[in-house]
Order: sequence, then structure tokens, then C-alpha cells
Amino acid sequence: MLLYTWKDVERKLLLNKNMWGDAILDFEIYFKEIIIHHSSSITQIAVKNTLRVIFTENYDSKNNRICFDLSDKFLDVSYEEDNDTTEVHTAIPLFKNVLYQQSAYYDKLIETELPGVPVLAFHSYKGGVGRTLSLLAFVKAWSALKDLKTSKKLLIVDADIEAPGITWLTSNEEESAFSFLDLLEITQENDDVQKIIDLIAEKISELTIKIETEKSIVEHIVLPTYRYIEQLLDMYSSPESLALSFDKKYILAEVLSKLGEKVNADYVLVDLRAGLSEFSAPLLFDPRVKKFLVTSTSYQSIEGTKILLSQLSKGLPLNGETQIPEIFLTMVKENVDTADMISEMIAIYDKCATDDNLSITDDIITQLPFASELVHLDSMQKIMKSLNGRDFYKNILEIVENTYVRKNEVSGNEKITSRDEIIRSIHIYAENQITAEGNGALKVLMTESIQNLIKKYKNIVPNTVIMGAKGSGKTFLYWEIVRNKYWDKFLAGMSNNSGTENGDEKQPDLLIPLLASGNVGASMNY
Repeated sequence: MLLYTWKDVERKLLLNKNMWGDAILDFEIYFKEIIIHHSSSITQIAVKNTLRVIFTENYDSKNNRICFDLSDKFLDVSYEEDNDTTEVHTAIPLFKNVLYQQSAYYDKLIETELPGVPVLAFHSYKGGVGRTLSLLAFVKAWSALKDLKTSKKLLIVDADIEAPGITWLTSNEEESAFSFLDLLEITQENDDVQKIIDLIAEKISELTIKIETEKSIVEHIVLPTYRYIEQLLDMYSSPESLALSFDKKYILAEVLSKLGEKVNADYVLVDLRAGLSEFSAPLLFDPRVKKFLVTSTSYQSIEGTKILLSQLSKGLPLNGETQIPEIFLTMVKENVDTADMISEMIAIYDKCATDDNLSITDDIITQLPFASELVHLDSMQKIMKSLNGRDFYKNILEIVENTYVRKNEVSGNEKITSRDEIIRSIHIYAENQITAEGNGALKVLMTESIQNLIKKYKNIVPNTVIMGAKGSGKTFLYWEIVRNKYWDKFLAGMSNNSGTENGDEKQPDLLIPLLASGNVGASMNY
């Protein structure tokens, strides 16, 4: 690596941290000087030898300086002894810090939960790939499924500080009384999360958006990026400055989580700034935040997403309890083969997976087909209307229903089954369906043929032959009839399935099978 500036020196030291050994504890670097911290038990000669190994010919041991390649400038090297051998560097959720760490996360936070409601962050490497649209499709899906869950709302946060799309889409609804930048500034000046929430909760509930569904109009709270343009152009606090503040590295997700709880929201949805931006990093590198990474099929977008995944996957355990980033692959056109794109992104996860958890990544990428009608939309109303019937929306609707709505329907007394238990149950169920004779209980589909059979033999046991092609369900129907033991019981069950009334009560007719498959086993209990 060529050294042109002090920043190159810093990067080279951090990239070669594995060479520090016992010689270097930490360092401070400035425009004209670098200070190396070392233990009192280590001599300066040992530190100089380490610098020589790392910087080779760029290190001038005679004059004790690191020289640049582009000019005759250099950095003077000085040394300080530290009695405490603990490193000064700590986990900071920023790209420039994570880049040089083996893990992107603070270990104590992994597999823990936020103090309030869950936070879901939508991010993309490139702009214009459908990130905000994906978030709004989630909002529409949640609104459409509202009758199937509690009546709580969503808190939608526009954290795209450089291109605040949701803010502009909702600016005509009503004037904002509070903004995301307000939240950052107040958090910068306060250490107590609860105090922050008490200060701002009433203000943020004033701006809402209404989503019209087939059944009702659902209202959600929006936190726009800014209140007035000067606040955006003359920024005082940012997510990056919060992460660099003393003891506030992970406070942003905690404030949003508790804020969502305070305003009676089920989830907080955050629209993050695109790119490898430190504006987005504090939420991206908080392991308690669920991430949805949105990418188009373009080469630049896929390659950028792979860079992002390589950083987000560092030190992240792959198991059912971890908030693993999921990917929305957008703008997928017909006849475009996405297999290589998907496998390349999955491969990044698989590098840190074991044989036991490889299946975690099976459904981690959702394809959202391209729809040109969704490209140029300038109002919330048009977006919501244009999503109707699109596969783009239907695929997100399925995720919302299966992962978020149904999860919320579990009552406090019910146990949420682990992923391994669910897979085991599916395996047992599928194994029982291998043969028609040994299957588990299933409702028989009321076809026209079965309906005619029931009508004809409503009062007597049939003397009939069931015929059909292989796999059409002949044995299954036979087994279902026999398993009921009584013809009347089978009729009653089928009548209930079809919504018809049962016949008059009479003495039941016992069914006795003359032939039975050996696969039936002990389940045929007469």
C-alpha cells in the first residue's frame, strides 16, 4: 500500500492489527505525528521492530519517522508507556471502525432485544432501487392485514438525511411539529433515554399518514427528516456524531424503540440513507435492529450490496435468534436469470455459517418483480394505489403476514416455537404423508364426484368402486372412509366441510375393510 497522507498510515496500521502482538496497544495519529501506546513491559526497540515489519521501507528507524511516498513529508513517531494493557479502541458502530474489526458488533448486544418495540431498518447501497417503495409496501401490507391483529400502528421514520423521500411525500399532509433531526439533537444533549422519550413523545404523534385499504382507513405516525430547510442544511447532530459521543454508541436504536412503544406502535420502520454512509451505520451495526437490504439487479448495486454484506456478516452468528439481514432483489425483469446474483450474496453469509445452520439462508432473499408503473410516482396516494395487484407488493405482503402479523397473534400464554422445532414438526408431518395409508388427519376436498357419492348413498353404505389415475387420491379417500369406522360418521364430517346439514339420526353402519395395506400399521384400530 502506497502512503500519501496520514490517513493511509492509519489505515495500514489498522489493517495489520494482527501484527501488533504485545508491542502496540493503541495509537493516536495527527497531521504531523503519530503516538504509539505500548506496555511498560515492552521496550521501544520491540515497538520499532514491529513498525519496521508493518511499514517496511517507509519506516525510517534512524530518524524515527514514517515517510510518505508522494513527497518528502513524514510523520514523527513518539512513544507512550501505558500501565493498563486494555486497548483504547472499543466497538463503535461506524463503517470506518468496523472495517478494521473481526466482528462488526458489540458482543453483549448480540441476540438481545431492544428495550421497547422492534426496529426494522430499510437500506440500500444505491439510491433509486426501490428502498423507500419497499418500506411503503410493508406499511400498506400491515394496514391491509390490520383486522387480523391488534389495532396498533406503525412509527415510520425518515432517516435519509441527504434525500428524505418520505418527508417530501408527506409534506402536504400537515406541517410537522417534530423531526428526526430534532430527535438527534435532543439525544445528543441528554443521556437518559426515558427522559428523551418523555420530552418528545407528544410532539411526534402529531404528524400522521392515512392508508386506505379495502376495509378501512389506517393511520400511522410519521417522523420526517426535518421541520424547516435550514435544519437540514445546517445540521448540528447526526447518527455518526451520536455514535462518537461518550457512552452513546447504540443509543439511537434504543430511543426509537422506546419511542415506538410510547406512541403505541407495534414496529418502528426506518428509511436509511443509501450507500456506505455513516448516517446509516449506527442502526446497521446494531445487532438488535432487523435489516432489509434492497438492491436492484444492476452490477453496481449487486457489488455494493456484497460489500455491505461482507461487513454486516462479520461476527454475526447465524441462528434462529439472530436478526439476520434479509435482501429484497428488486427490478427483476422477465427472462432475467438471477441465480448467480443470489448465490453470490448467499455465499457471503455461508462463509460464517456451519453445516448446522446453512438452511438459515434458504429464504433470505425475496425477489420483487419489475413494474414500470412504480418508477415515477410523486404522491403517497399514487404509490399506494399503484401497488395494488403487483407481484412486488404481493411478495412483501406474504412476508408481513407470515413473519410479523402472525407472530403478533400469538397470545401471552402461547409459546413461540423455535425454528428447529418448527422444522422438526414439518419433517414429521411430511413423513406421515409419504403414503396415503399412513398419512395424518387431513380434510378431504369436497369434489363434485365425492358430493355425488354422498348424495346417492346418504342412507345406505355404498357398494361402489373408486377409480382414478395414479396419485389421484383413490387410496387416500378409501383410507379416510375406513378410518371413520362408520359410514355415517364419514358423511357427517364431509357434510360439515361442505356446509350442508346432517341427515336424521339412525343406527350407524359399521365399516369393515376386507383389504388393508401393510403401511396402515397400528393406526387401523378396530
